[in-house]
Amino acid sequence: MIFRGLAWLGLGAALVAAPARSQQPLPMVCTPSERHICSMGAGCQNGGSNTYLIVDAGARTLARCGGPTPCDVYPATFTMSGQTLNVEIPGRAAFLKLLPTGAFVDVATQGTVTILNYGYCQTQPPSAG
Repeated sequence: MIFRGLAWLGLGAALVAAPARSQQPLPMVCTPSERHICSMGAGCQNGGSNTYLIVDAGARTLARCGGPTPCDVYPATFTMSGQTLNVEIPGRAAFLKLLPTGAFVDVATQGTVTILNYGYCQTQPPSAG
């Protein structure tokens, strides 16, 4: 199911106080459809990606996943700006902006290189068990 707005996920409550587990928002899987790698002197180039992100407002984490290694999970700060959810990884020069339509932009830096991912997020159903 494509993510269609923030209110029904209970993000307002999740951002203000830790809600009961049954009221916490579902994690979202964000899959890039475009990736651009930008650097000084070279400008921006299209880049392929086998990565995806998991935004978990309930756990207050952002995970970067893909490739042969397990996901790198980072504690994240979640704030709202109008209808946009901003997810920042403190001290990592990385952030994600998520719109009510499910569209996102993810920005990460490595030295003077900036990596931009664009795509859509979908809710992730709870795991059985």
